[in-house]
Amino acid sequence: MSVAVYFGLRTESVKKSMYKGITEDFIADVKRNGVLTLDEYESYIGRMGRGNGLFDISFEHRYKLYEPEYRFKTLEEILEDINNAYKGSNDYHYRDVITERPHVDDPINDGNLNIETNESILAKAVNGPADPNHVHDEDCYGGHKHLGEPSFTHTHAHSSECREYITYIEYPYRCNSCHESYVGRIVDYYWDGNTNQSAVNYYDNNYNVLCPHCGSQSRMSQEQINYYGYSCGYDRGGYNGLPEKTPYGVPYEYVVSFPQDVNKATYNNGCYTYHREHTFKSYLEYIPYSDIYTNASVSSVFKALLQSDFQGFCEIPASFTIKVISEEANPTYPSNPNSPDNASPQFSVSYSTIYDNENDVVEFYYRGYEIMSRGLSTDNPGFPEVLTGAELANLYSSKYEFFPFIKAATGRSYDYGYCKVHRGWSRSYIKTCNNDGPTNVWYNDCGFDEDNTLDCNKIIASLNATHTEQTVYVDDSLITTAIATYKDGSTKTVVCTTDFTTSVIGKNQSVILEYNYIIDGLTYTKSCIIEVTVIPRNKTCIKGHSYNLNDNGSDPGCPYCREWVESLQVINPTTSPIVITIGTTLQENDVRLLATYMDGHTEEVTSQYIDNLDTGYLGTKPVTIGYKGASVTVLVTTVCATMICDICGYEYNLYPDGTNPGCPRCIQKIPVFTGNVMVYEHINHTEEILDILYKKKKYIFNLDDVFSVSVHNKSSSISRRLLRWIYPSISDKWLHIEKKEHMMSK
Repeated sequence: MSVAVYFGLRTESVKKSMYKGITEDFIADVKRNGVLTLDEYESYIGRMGRGNGLFDISFEHRYKLYEPEYRFKTLEEILEDINNAYKGSNDYHYRDVITERPHVDDPINDGNLNIETNESILAKAVNGPADPNHVHDEDCYGGHKHLGEPSFTHTHAHSSECREYITYIEYPYRCNSCHESYVGRIVDYYWDGNTNQSAVNYYDNNYNVLCPHCGSQSRMSQEQINYYGYSCGYDRGGYNGLPEKTPYGVPYEYVVSFPQDVNKATYNNGCYTYHREHTFKSYLEYIPYSDIYTNASVSSVFKALLQSDFQGFCEIPASFTIKVISEEANPTYPSNPNSPDNASPQFSVSYSTIYDNENDVVEFYYRGYEIMSRGLSTDNPGFPEVLTGAELANLYSSKYEFFPFIKAATGRSYDYGYCKVHRGWSRSYIKTCNNDGPTNVWYNDCGFDEDNTLDCNKIIASLNATHTEQTVYVDDSLITTAIATYKDGSTKTVVCTTDFTTSVIGKNQSVILEYNYIIDGLTYTKSCIIEVTVIPRNKTCIKGHSYNLNDNGSDPGCPYCREWVESLQVINPTTSPIVITIGTTLQENDVRLLATYMDGHTEEVTSQYIDNLDTGYLGTKPVTIGYKGASVTVLVTTVCATMICDICGYEYNLYPDGTNPGCPRCIQKIPVFTGNVMVYEHINHTEEILDILYKKKKYIFNLDDVFSVSVHNKSSSISRRLLRWIYPSISDKWLHIEKKEHMMSK
């Protein structure tokens, strides 16, 4: 029995050590990981089941709970917090109230009024004598005086109107045989307005440049000499750049007594007339070649003249003739019944010139045709009876126009290759202008006789008012005196007339003064201008203001007293200070004034005034209110705007900037943290721990939490029961494990 008890107790001791080690390992893992998993728990229970013992295993989790302490603030505390939370500024900004009295446009002219009259000025006037150095001229005669012949100015501007060209060029030579100098070649240039025409003339007719002294052709050239001219015909002097030629680009004026226009024209100047005669013959002087039948440039000029109906000419040819001339003796032509043989006859057709003076039109009438020497025939085989200038110009242009013209009229054909066309006109002329006076000279045609009586002591050269600027009351008289300066230099004070009336008020009005005088039965007028201001009469009111009366002299009342405010007072509201909401104006708060004017009438002012209220300032300040130059000062208290809470109905103030701080009553219902934290210790026992463990598969601890494991045996071994039978005081609780750890991780 003793042996059984002994070995039984030894077995308990071994199991006790084993169970303690299992428990220590279990709790050490939980401490290290800070978490108890379901697998760890079941593994622990399984290991504790070894040895077939029954145990009472319990867990305990101790941890701390922290709970803040809250309370409800009083309404006063909330309002103080709201006020302290507002960080906006509350600076007062002062500004001056600037208001002026209304402008009253009623000026009083207290100076420059006329204090003299025409009579007082004449009484002290002194007339001036004639100028002893005066020289009589045409203007000294009051009657008719012929004006001198006019002159015309040509501005030589070197533009397209005055183009420079070379008149001719000389090529000087020096003979190598006899050593004499000579001009070996001259080239003449002509200007037709568009192109240069040239003709070359050598020294001898055989086109040889020979020394005129010894006949030698051996020569030495010297410096070329260029002679210049201008297309306008002026300033032909100068060569080789010598200074007597007008510099190019510098305008120069030529004064001549005859007009510059090359066409016919009648010029009138004062008492004189100038008619420039321009005939067809005179026009030929501008043509560079005398062969008017064959020169192409001449033909083009005539064609242009024909097409223009000879506008600008005083005389034009009386008839025109065009003829065909064969260039070979016996060319073969188609048979012609009008020709006695097969020779090519010369053929011509003539037209007479008719000028219509009334309509200024030139027409050409058929005159006749001629074949060889048969004479002029008036029978018309088919030529047009009348040709216009354009039609005749077309025939003058070439044989290719004239041959078809002949064939159409006569049926006669000509070979273009063996014939040429000659064009000509008669040497008799018809007049195409109506001028009956002299031509190309100035002649007097005014029909008046000259008056040689000197009137320079009566002719007024200038008239100057004695009072150029005048100010008069309405309906008062003007001073119309003026100083008349005569042609001979003498002066006299005269009284002028004017149609201006001073019955109407006006400022700086231009008034014409006229003075009429008679010379040799003719009336002359001289005038000058003065500036007149007509003002009304005035009066001074009891307040000391001077103002103008009406035009008719009636009193309109003082305009200053009617417009100027004498005093201001606030009539609404009647309390002081005036309380308004911040951000609003006095007008928005129905602040009204009563303005009392100098003439006694009053006006209620509601919105037209100005003030220096700082609408953004919270507090009480004096405010100046101004209106029409007057002002009044009042105390104004500015308070915050209010708002009624939609939840509790409490009325509270907004911030000065209008933002909403929230309802204090509603804010009062919100608890606030006192700053104190209450600490409580809480214990989760085995049931709470296992419930969470089996729901979440793990049980998590926090740092410094305490986890305890308690293990007690529920059964005893046979040896312990035997021993207890021997020793009843021995307990059957042979296994008692208490293990707790603070968590090292979370």
